Amino acid sequence: MLFATKFKINAHMPDYKLKKGELSSNYFFLINNEELLDEYSKEQISFLHDIVFELTTQKELLVNCENIINICNLIINTLTMYESMFNLLYVCYLIMKRIYFTFPLFRRSIEDSMAAVLADICQFKEPV
Repeated sequence: MLFATKFKINAHMPDYKLKKGELSSNYFFLINNEELLDEYSKEQISFLHDIVFELTTQKELLVNCENIINICNLIINTLTMYESMFNLLYVCYLIMKRIYFTFPLFRRSIEDSMAAVLADICQFKEPV
């Protein structure tokens, strides 16, 4: 529901190899100006390295959908009941972090919950 709208591109791919015979078996492949890039032509996209891109239209849709906060609060309130499960608390933290940075108007409404979740997360000890 709360997807990322900014991405930093890592165009440094030293292990990028392309199986041209079976494109469907590749994890991903790159196309530049309708040309399929392989391990020999991959440097054509090096100008994208470490550049931040933002999905403006998708971000606008997300920001205009303020009702998502109610759904997120329901999920957070349900998951925080399981204080002994680190993974669930971490998911709550991630949801609240996205709300905090995506919806500045709702920061005050989640600050107490975020502080409680972070305090619970800090109580976990790393296994020896």
